[in-house]
Amino acid sequence: MRLSVAGLIVTTALVLWAMLRPRRAPAAGTRLCEIVRTNNAVLISVIEALLGEARIPHVVLDQNMSVLEGSVGVLPRRVLVHESRAAAARDLLSDAGLAHELSADAP
Repeated sequence: MRLSVAGLIVTTALVLWAMLRPRRAPAAGTRLCEIVRTNNAVLISVIEALLGEARIPHVVLDQNMSVLEGSVGVLPRRVLVHESRAAAARDLLSDAGLAHELSADAP
C-alpha cells in the first residue's frame, strides 16, 4: 500500500490528535471496590457466575498474571464491583455462603 505525502500527513495528524486529545474526567463517585481477593480459580468462577446471574457488573483483575508468575498461582485475582453495587454484591455472596471470602476493605 502506497501513501502519498498528503495521505501520510493526514494519517499522522489523526494519530497525534487521538493520542493528545483531552480526555473526559471520570464522574464523581465512580469508584470500584474490591470484594474478593483469592488464588482459587474455581471460587472466582463461582463468584463470576453469581454476580452475572444477579446482573451486577464486575471485573476480575490480575487474571492473566499467571503468564508472568509461571502459572504457579501465587498472585491473587481480585473481583471488583462499582461502589454503588458493592453492598448488593456482598449480600449476594454472603447469602451464597461465601462471607468468609469477602475482602475486609469493601463497604
